[in-house]
Amino acid sequence: MGNDDKIKNLPAAPGSSFLPDEIRDVDGKIEVYSLEDEFAKTKKNKSYRLYITIFLFTAIIGFLTYAFTNYLVQKDKDVPIDIKEFEDLRLKEVLQSANISEARIEMVSMRIQAIRIEMLNDILDIRKKSLSQELDVTAMNIPQAEKEVKLKAIREKEAQNLRWGRARYNGKILQEKRKLWALETEIRKNRASIKKKKAEGYVTNEDRLNNLKMEKLKDSRTRGMKGVRDYYESYMRYLTLRYNPIFRSSRLKAIVAEKGSDKTDPIPNIAAYRALLKEKSGFNESRFNALRKNIEDDLLLVQRLRSIPNINSVAPSIRAIDALTKNIVKEYEVLWGSLSRSLEGYQYAMQHHLKASNVAQGIILDGRNLKLILFEIQAGQIVRPGDAATVVRGQGKKQAYVGTLEFYYKDGLLRGKMEAPKLKPEPFDMLVLVDQKR
Repeated sequence: MGNDDKIKNLPAAPGSSFLPDEIRDVDGKIEVYSLEDEFAKTKKNKSYRLYITIFLFTAIIGFLTYAFTNYLVQKDKDVPIDIKEFEDLRLKEVLQSANISEARIEMVSMRIQAIRIEMLNDILDIRKKSLSQELDVTAMNIPQAEKEVKLKAIREKEAQNLRWGRARYNGKILQEKRKLWALETEIRKNRASIKKKKAEGYVTNEDRLNNLKMEKLKDSRTRGMKGVRDYYESYMRYLTLRYNPIFRSSRLKAIVAEKGSDKTDPIPNIAAYRALLKEKSGFNESRFNALRKNIEDDLLLVQRLRSIPNINSVAPSIRAIDALTKNIVKEYEVLWGSLSRSLEGYQYAMQHHLKASNVAQGIILDGRNLKLILFEIQAGQIVRPGDAATVVRGQGKKQAYVGTLEFYYKDGLLRGKMEAPKLKPEPFDMLVLVDQKR
C-alpha cells in the first residue's frame, strides 16, 4: 500500500509466557511428514535373496513330485496280473446276476398267479351274484314267459361283466408276462456265459444265501397256493349251489316234500297192444311199442340219476320225478284200459246192430261235421279212400234218401264227407256201399 514504507520498527516476535526456554522452538520451523519420501527410503533397503530362495524351493518340490509319480507308474507296469482272479470275479458277477434274475422271475410269476387268483375270485363273485338273482326269479310267482325274459337279462348282464373283468385282468397279466419274458431272456444270456468248470467250484458256496432267499420265495408261493385252494373251495361251493340248488318256491318245496321220499315205487304194468287203438285212433302197434320203450328208457334214466349222491333240493327232486313218472304211467294205463274196454263194448253193439240189418253195410255215428263224418262199417267189408256209400234213413216205405257219402283219409284214419245232402245226417243212418273202386 501507500503507507508501507512508513512502518520502520516492528515489535519482536512474541514468545511463550508459559514454556521454559529448553523446549522452546528456537527456529520456529514446522516439520511436515511425507509418505512418498518414506517409500523412497524403503525401496533403497529391498533384498532379492528372499525371492531366489522361494523359487529354488518350488522347483525342488516339483522335481521330486514328478520323479515319484514316474516311479510309481513304472512300478505298476511291472506288477503281474492274475487273469484267473478276474475270471472268478466275472463268474461271481454273472452268477449273482442270474440269481437275482431268477428271484425276480419268481416274484413276477407270483404276481401273475396272484392276479389270476384275484381274477378268478372276481369272476366267481359275478357268477354267485347272477346265480342268486336267477334263483330269486325262478321263485317268483309270475308267468314262465316273463321269467325267461328276466333270466335272459340276468345272463346277458353276467356275460358282459365277465368280458369286462377278463379284459381288465388279462391286460395286467400281459404286462407282467412281458417283464417275465425279458427276465428269461437275460437269464439265458447269463447262463450261456457261465463255464461249467468255474461254476462247479463256486456255486456251492455262493448259492447258500441265494437258496435262503429262494426258500422265502417258496414260502410266498405256498401262501399263493393256499389262495388257490381257498378259491377252489369257494368255487366248489358255487358249483354245488349252481347244480344242486335249494328250491325257494313254496310250490316246488311242497312237491318235493310230498313226492321226494326215499321210498321206491314199483314199475307199473303196461297192458298189451289192442288192435282197436289203430282202428279207432290210428295209433298202430309200432307207435305203441315206441311209447313203451320211451317209458322204459325214462324210468331207467331216472333210476340212474337216483344213484348219484346229489345234495340240496336235487336229490329229493329226482326221487319226486321218479314217483311222478311212475304214477303218470300207471294212471294212463288205467285210463286207456278203461277207454279200450268201452270202445270194445260200443263196437260190439254196433256190429250186432249191423248184422241184424239186411241192407246196411255201415251206420253213421256222428254227422254233425259234413267234412268229418264218423261211421262204423260192418266187419268183413273193405272200404278204401274214394269209395262211396248211399246214406238212407228208415226201412220200407218210410225209407228216406239222405245223400251220398265219400270216403277219404284224415290223419291216418278213414273218414267220410257229404256234399249238399238232402237231409242232415243223424246217428244210425244206414250206409249202403256203392261204386266201389278196385
